[in-house]
Amino acid sequence: MSQAEGRTYGVEDVERVTGIPKRTLQRWDDEGLLTASATPRGRDGHRSPHRRYSESDMVRARLIAALRAHGLPGRRAALVARAVCNGVPLAC
Repeated sequence: MSQAEGRTYGVEDVERVTGIPKRTLQRWDDEGLLTASATPRGRDGHRSPHRRYSESDMVRARLIAALRAHGLPGRRAALVARAVCNGVPLAC
C-alpha cells in the first residue's frame, strides 16, 4: 500500500476537494449512504466524533452527489456508487 492509499482526510478536507457541504457528508454518514473509512479512537479508547475519509470515499461521494443531482434517490445512488467503485458491472 502506498502512502497516498492509506491517507485519510477530515470532513473539511473532503468538503474543500469535492464541494459537498460537510453537513451533507455527515448526514450521509449517519444515514449509511457514505460511511467514513476510519473513525479514530480518542485517548480514552472511545470512538472519536471525527470522521476520516479515504480517497476512494471521496470518489464515491462525488458519484453519489452526481447521481442525486440526476434524480436518483439517496439509498439507490449510494448502492450504484458502491457497485461502480467496487468494479461490479451494472445491467442497464
